[in-house]
Parts: sequence; C-alpha cells; structure tokens
Amino acid sequence: MGVCAIDNVFIVKNDSETFSADAGDSIFRLLMRRDGIEIMRFDVDAKSCVWLSPADDKTAMEFFCLLSGSLNLCLDDGDVKLGVGDSFYVEGLGKDIRIFADTDTQLLYITSKPMFDYIIGYKNDFDDLLTKIDGKDHVTRLHSKNVLMYVTRIFGELGELVNGLVFDDLATATLFHDVGKCMIPDEILKKEGKLTPEEYAVMKKHPEYSAAMLSSKFGDNVCGPARWHHERLDGSGYPDGLSGDEIPLGARIIAVADSFDAMTAFRTYSKLKEPIQAAKELCEQSDKYDEKVSAALLRLVERDSLGPEEKSIEK
Repeated sequence: MGVCAIDNVFIVKNDSETFSADAGDSIFRLLMRRDGIEIMRFDVDAKSCVWLSPADDKTAMEFFCLLSGSLNLCLDDGDVKLGVGDSFYVEGLGKDIRIFADTDTQLLYITSKPMFDYIIGYKNDFDDLLTKIDGKDHVTRLHSKNVLMYVTRIFGELGELVNGLVFDDLATATLFHDVGKCMIPDEILKKEGKLTPEEYAVMKKHPEYSAAMLSSKFGDNVCGPARWHHERLDGSGYPDGLSGDEIPLGARIIAVADSFDAMTAFRTYSKLKEPIQAAKELCEQSDKYDEKVSAALLRLVERDSLGPEEKSIEK
C-alpha cells in the first residue's frame, strides 16, 4: 500500500495483496486505518449473497456506499434495492441482514471499530475449508455454492418461521455441509457408475466427517445442520436416523435445497429435472421433507424462476 500527500490530501495506492481478503464471492481491501476507523473497498460478485452479522461491540457503526453495481438489502419489511451513490449504515445491529448483488458490485465500507483483521481471520478459516473441498472435488464446491443460494432464498421466504435461527450459522453450515467428502476415497467419490452397497455405506459417512471438520472452527449451531442434512422426517435418513422434530429446522432447510440442486444441476443416475418439476416432487414427499420448506422453494421457483446458477458438466 502506497500513500502520498498533496496539499494535505492523502492519496492511497492499494497495490499490496497483504491488505486484501478473498472470500470466494467477495474481496475486501483495506484502504486506510486511523484512530480505530477503517476504510475498505468491498467487491461482491454478481448473483452472490453476503450478510452482515451483529458485531460484538454494539457501539460499532458500519457505513456502506455503492461505488458501482446494484444490490438488494433483505429487510423484515421487504427488499430495498440500492444503486450507485446510494448508502446505508448499521449500528447496534440485532440480527443478520442478507444482501444480494444483482451485478458485480463495489462498495465503500467504513467502520468505526477495527474489523479488517477479524474479517481476514474469519475468511481464512473459510478459505482453508474451501481449498480442501476444491482440491478434492471441484463439483462439490459448485454444488455447495448453489445450495447456499437456495438456502438463503428459502430462509427469506419462510419469514417468521425461522425466528431464532441465526442465518450466519445456517449459511456457514450450508457452504460446508459436504466438506466431509474430502475424507472419502477418490475411487468412491468420483466413481462413474452406481455405487455398491459397501461403497454407499462409506459415502454415507461424509456428514459425520463434515461435522467433525467444522467442530474445530465453529460451534454446534453450525456442526449440527451439516451433520444432519441427510436426515429425513420419516427416520429413513442418515447418519443418526433422526425423525420429525428431532431434525433441527436448519438441517431441514439444507435437506430441501441440497436435494433440489442434486435433481436440477448435478447428474445422478436419471435425467436432470426442470426446477418446477423438482420442486413439486419435493412437495409431494412430505413424509421426508419439511412441507413448509418445500412449499417456500416451490413459491420461489414459480415466482422468480429460481434454478441452478451452475450445472455439472455431463460426461
């Protein structure tokens, strides 16, 4: 980072990667830090979702101004669309706020308390896990990104039904729900044909592995939904055979989103389905999937043509 002063105007040339944090769909760059105030540039990719979570310090103020692009703030009273030059700030935030970027978007981000080092550390934890996923199986990372998009939209559609469920925890669990597949042997994970019963038994271990890998970095509210996203209401799921209300709402939301993406974006042993067909089939399986969650997904598909951003490559 280079700084020069001209007539008491300080010009910052941000050419140092040391002051950048890549968070997959977003990049933070520290432009200036002084007297506890930090000024950053926050780049968000098109069609991605980020979220603001309550700060530990309730006196912290965070200010955002759009430099380019457009985004939607998902608030209790409805979405608020913002364009270039629009701004907003948060102070004493009591709950998560979800933000969708319609296009590639750049924001000026000013905080009254140091945030950048925390963001670096938090995102480094994310990056470590994402690297493990991508290094083992690129398809798993694409799938996780799609599922996170669906979970985010379903969460908003459910409204008051998700009271008490922290979106930050749910989003983290969703993004890494399949990280345990890193522990599955390649000859099983990447097998072209149908798995044998013995191979399928090994594959079914991945939710347990996911929860174990996440436990060193996150709490039970993240590990639980990741472990139980393959549980089914009738008790036919795995790894613990939970049923009904034994399955937390977060895990039930991931289950619907995960199955929807498997049906519409990633090749199984049958033909890929159209989003509307897949959503209706999930609604018909109320013995396995939460009917309110499936109904929310169907409404999104019918209203917003919700479908996969990316599909796997057919071989």
